[in-house]
Amino acid sequence: MSGDCFVVAFQYVFDHRADDRVRLCHGLPVGTGKANMGERFDHAWVEVGDLVIDKSNGNDVMVTREFYYRIGRIVPDSVDRYTAREAAMLALESGHYGPWDGGSAKEQLAL
Repeated sequence: MSGDCFVVAFQYVFDHRADDRVRLCHGLPVGTGKANMGERFDHAWVEVGDLVIDKSNGNDVMVTREFYYRIGRIVPDSVDRYTAREAAMLALESGHYGPWDGGSAKEQLAL
């Protein structure tokens, strides 16, 4: 499965970097679509306080974090969160938009 979530979420965070509440998030939701039904997959989204913004693949989702995590069966402690500055530094160092932390989310879920 492929998509634009890492690029789109990074760009949103970078464009809104003046807001200290904005965080780039990387995690492993459970798929609900035909291509990934019931399977965990790498995904990126944005959080601003308790609001989730997901503009990947042409979507325009704005929902509460609680709802988003429930639908995606996301384990809160397994989500990697980055400020705009952290994300920019990691993108420059790695040469890509993520995921970066060597699978810390996957490690949490494997326990």
